[in-house]
Amino acid sequence: MLTGTTVVTREPEWDDAAREWAIEWTRHQSMVHPGCGNHMNDALDTSVARFVERVDVHCEDCAAIKAERDRYHRARNHDAEKVECDCHEQLFYIDKRVPLEQFGMQPPERR
Repeated sequence: MLTGTTVVTREPEWDDAAREWAIEWTRHQSMVHPGCGNHMNDALDTSVARFVERVDVHCEDCAAIKAERDRYHRARNHDAEKVECDCHEQLFYIDKRVPLEQFGMQPPERR
């Protein structure tokens, strides 16, 4: 037996400005070319010359993760050719970053 109703009023999760921004951002992202990351208006423009630069990037996070994965693999005495192991299935990630100065070290000079 129902004895009455309850009306609950809540703030909307999105206001009109936030909703419009999200829609426009999604629309913009859908027009980004996946190969180069440029907006399609720029990527498909045939009226301009393109000059491409290549920059060597060394990701310190990737290097640290690879080093830790290799240490883990060696610590388990796995020979890459002889032992079937699950080392590649382990998740390695950067847990925190601590400035080198806290260890009395200086960052290397940038090239």
